[in-house]
Amino acid sequence: QALSGIPGLTLQDVGGRGEGSFTIRGSTLRQVGVYIDDIPVATAYRNDYDFNNVMVFDAESIDVSKGYSSTLLNGGFGLAGVLNVKTHKPTRPLEFKAQYLNYFDRQGDDQGRFFGVRVGSKQELFYFQVSAVQDQQDFFTLSKSFRPGYFENGGRRGNSDFRNRRLNVIAGLTPSDKVDITFGTVLQDFVKGQPVSAEADPNFTFLGTGFGAAGGTRLWRWPIYRTQRYYANIDAEVAEKTRVQFLAYYDKHIDMVESYAALIKEKPANHLILSDSGYEQYVAGLRGRFTRELTPNHKISWSIGFRELSHKEISKNRTTLRHYVSERIKEKYWDLGGEYSYKPTANLTAVLGLSYSRRTPRVVDKFSSNLNSMVPIENSAMERNDLFDWQLGLFYDLYSDQQIFFTYARKSRFPAMWERFQRANTPSYNQALSIDLKPEKADHFEIGYRGSYDGWLKFATSAFYSTINDKITMVSVNFNTFRYAINVDKAVTYGLELGLEAIVNKYLTIGGSVSFMDWETETQERRDKLLTYAPKVQGSLFTVFSPMENLSFTAEANARSAFYCSTDLDDARNKAPGFLTADLKLSYDYNEHLTFELGARNIFDKNYYYAYYTPRPGRTFFLGLTGNY
Repeated sequence: QALSGIPGLTLQDVGGRGEGSFTIRGSTLRQVGVYIDDIPVATAYRNDYDFNNVMVFDAESIDVSKGYSSTLLNGGFGLAGVLNVKTHKPTRPLEFKAQYLNYFDRQGDDQGRFFGVRVGSKQELFYFQVSAVQDQQDFFTLSKSFRPGYFENGGRRGNSDFRNRRLNVIAGLTPSDKVDITFGTVLQDFVKGQPVSAEADPNFTFLGTGFGAAGGTRLWRWPIYRTQRYYANIDAEVAEKTRVQFLAYYDKHIDMVESYAALIKEKPANHLILSDSGYEQYVAGLRGRFTRELTPNHKISWSIGFRELSHKEISKNRTTLRHYVSERIKEKYWDLGGEYSYKPTANLTAVLGLSYSRRTPRVVDKFSSNLNSMVPIENSAMERNDLFDWQLGLFYDLYSDQQIFFTYARKSRFPAMWERFQRANTPSYNQALSIDLKPEKADHFEIGYRGSYDGWLKFATSAFYSTINDKITMVSVNFNTFRYAINVDKAVTYGLELGLEAIVNKYLTIGGSVSFMDWETETQERRDKLLTYAPKVQGSLFTVFSPMENLSFTAEANARSAFYCSTDLDDARNKAPGFLTADLKLSYDYNEHLTFELGARNIFDKNYYYAYYTPRPGRTFFLGLTGNY
């Protein structure tokens, strides 16, 4: 399902790894507000995030808000929706969960393993929980129908390995049933590779003795991709129908990337390192929230927050082989959010939301070309940027289990640091080309109907219409010598979504969803008339068959139509074909504590991809065991 009417963004449950870890794919990831336990993730520089870094083994819920979303989680970067992953808290004196999954390719070779364990306890005055997860992939095998590329012969995909480890600890105090004080920390280490382009005729040029890599022909590896998160959350009912919340957090992210050039077609494992650089960034902040039910028909909520975002770029001197800070940027934000809920009748609820964010750069500088001193980036005076957004929702209950709704959301996003501070290759190397970039704005309208019928049929449908003004896109200069961001005129997206689930009887459940989307653009540049990675039609279908109480079969199919991979209409490789994939799983409950599962993903061994010439795994089998207490 699309997160919003704005294209290029879908949430796909990939199933299995950690009971439904997921990825989000698309070209507009930086337009999504991503939160972990209400904490914005540390993506200060680019505001894009590797969602494989989110493992939901110990998650309680995943809240996805499309278009209309609470203004109490604001910050000027949720234009395309808000995703909030909430961690499970223990509710019993002793809780235990362990899961092991093993993955095999179509030849039966062991290609990866997942293991997770969670132990927790809830006592009268306190609770605690510790969970540890390791997800490892040695490789994945491509589909039989994959045609060899210049750097990829097929079989095991080169540089497709990763190892993801995470420790999550929470502890809480509950002096009364009206007060919950939580302390938490997350330590995560992610080592990964990025496969090289698999196309038959990649776009590359010779530069000296190595390859200058365009079109994905460079090989990237992240020997360091590390996250540290610390937070404290106080949630208390201070008076009857009055609740306050206070949140303090520090979220730090460090990554180091190595870039290589492929030298020999026949021996793609031989590479010459081109660069060695990385980011060190954090987001630290405070937020307070107040909610008060004035009367049964009137409710108000407001929040105030402060955030500091810090980014450092770490580069390597090729002469001394020492790392140094080559760029640093700091920004501070003030966020205000408010909501007012009013019930003029028993069946009608109206919600008005307002939000305001102010951003002020504090430090913006770059090493000069002689690497002797930091110099301010030109035109980067401490300018102030403001965003003011608003939302309105009308919800009418036809019956206790059926509702129609209309929502309007004015959403905006600040340009990311990397979009504003791109620099030309000038001798001083400190001229910012997009310092005056405007915020991107969207107006999202949606009307829909959702509910259930007689306890066995659930359904939801909606139609949406979104306009995007001052859309931000990247332009290239001198054959990709450097790129910088500009605002283009306007884009409009509109479409329809439909989803349903039917419990036919105690043996059979079926369901599915489908979305249709189209768009128009108003711009003078031909290259901006396309929206990338945005299929016009996509959908899924599933069925669960349970012939016995402790045995079930789950089958699922996912499909999407063709989509554009670039905005260049003259590029023959511009359009990616649509595809359909299918998955199958068998689950057996040995008893109330043990569950076995066996299944296959991409059972038809389809050769498909979400981005240009980055093929996904072929047929993959998995076998697992889950224990609960």
